[in-house]
Amino acid sequence: METTNSVLALMPSNKAEISSFVNKVIESITSGEVNPLKVDFQLKCIETTLDGIRKNDQVKAAVLREAEKYGAKSFDYSGAKCEISEAGVKYDFSVCNDIVLSDLLKQDEELQAEIKKRKDLLKAISPGFIMVNSNTGESWEVFPPAKSSQTILKYKL
Repeated sequence: METTNSVLALMPSNKAEISSFVNKVIESITSGEVNPLKVDFQLKCIETTLDGIRKNDQVKAAVLREAEKYGAKSFDYSGAKCEISEAGVKYDFSVCNDIVLSDLLKQDEELQAEIKKRKDLLKAISPGFIMVNSNTGESWEVFPPAKSSQTILKYKL
């Protein structure tokens, strides 16, 4: 069933190798050559490893220093187009001291709380529940929200 020559031992380094690697792993799983649970767990470990490396501030700085040696915002590296760019731009409006924005944010907070309350109510009702507007007497039939989910396997490392 499982072989000692796992396709996970060879990591791809270009688009064609990635496609080939993905197809080999899928084929290994679907053919029963490897245990799908083992592969999924290994992939989760690899994902966690990659996040640990790529999100490290020292690694990010080293990568940018190396990229800057190419002397351009955009360059090719090992068949990939690389571009130095700004990402995840954030603004801190708390320093603006704008009364209008403060009022709007307060209204938004209150509205979001009302929306949450209404959604919680709708989650709790039975199908065909009759709502009545206490101001107008108008009534209408309401239904709980459609619910969907996906069964997954979670790992805690």
